[in-house]
Amino acid sequence: MELPQAPQGDGKFAGWFCDGKEAEDDQILNDDKEFYAVFRQDIKDARISDIPASCYNGTEIKPTFTVKYQDELLTENADYTVSWKNNVNIGTATAVITGIGKFFGTKEISYVIEAHRWNGPMKTVKEPTALVYGRAERKCTVCGKTESKQLAKLSPKMKVNVSSIVLKTGQSTTKVKVTGLAKGDRIASWTSGNNKIVTVNSSGKIRAGKKTGNAKISVKLQSGLQKQIAVKVQKTPVKTTKIQGIQKKIRLRKKKSCTLVPQILPITSVEKITFTSSNKKVATVTSKGKVTAKKKGTAVITVKSGKIKVKCKITVR
Repeated sequence: MELPQAPQGDGKFAGWFCDGKEAEDDQILNDDKEFYAVFRQDIKDARISDIPASCYNGTEIKPTFTVKYQDELLTENADYTVSWKNNVNIGTATAVITGIGKFFGTKEISYVIEAHRWNGPMKTVKEPTALVYGRAERKCTVCGKTESKQLAKLSPKMKVNVSSIVLKTGQSTTKVKVTGLAKGDRIASWTSGNNKIVTVNSSGKIRAGKKTGNAKISVKLQSGLQKQIAVKVQKTPVKTTKIQGIQKKIRLRKKKSCTLVPQILPITSVEKITFTSSNKKVATVTSKGKVTAKKKGTAVITVKSGKIKVKCKITVR
């Protein structure tokens, strides 16, 4: 018996099948074999989820989406295949869905490829330090991509209050100060170029040995920046050679006060500082340099260390 004509059914008649294979036109109908009609559905009737805009990245943009026929979620490469058109450059791209298996036909859906739309200029999210790189970021409002760039480490810097010091044998000092470091930097080490002349501990305390001579103290930062302080060790006590930081003239109102802060050079001088007033009825001064105005007039404050003197004229109004 020959195969019957195409029957009526839901969808497009795809043919008669037997044992999972399409029957041939001249195939004989046997009682022991079951033949059945297969109908395929048009993929155009499927519903495809919206494809949001994508951003250009120089490569093919292949967004994900879902395909449903009635309430059935279809499977790619089982129910349909996808090919792409114009999906690299900025503009309108197309996904072409081709039915396979129990589906036939094609359906196209368009989507947009556009340039990134950043949420503003780069903003620093991690501050750089002398030891660590920083980071700045901005975010695309379309695809959510975060773009970042590395921020350079801060340039290391260091200030040392002296370039050289003088010490008597056996004398120690903590008056060498390191300041002005870049953010995140720190002192890594203090070292002496000649421990027989002078030593230094991890806190920067410098101590002269029993021998006279010259040596260098090195202070090194974690960033690698390094500076040296020249040290001279002598047998005699270190004497004051200069007093600085004292104004020549100061005006004060009655009962007001100010403090004189002299800077003694060299900083390792062992000679004490004294303060005296030429007229205590007009202005007094304490051993710490605090000047207090008493009554109208003038007085001279003398600052002395060893044989070095400087004077400051106080005028009380």
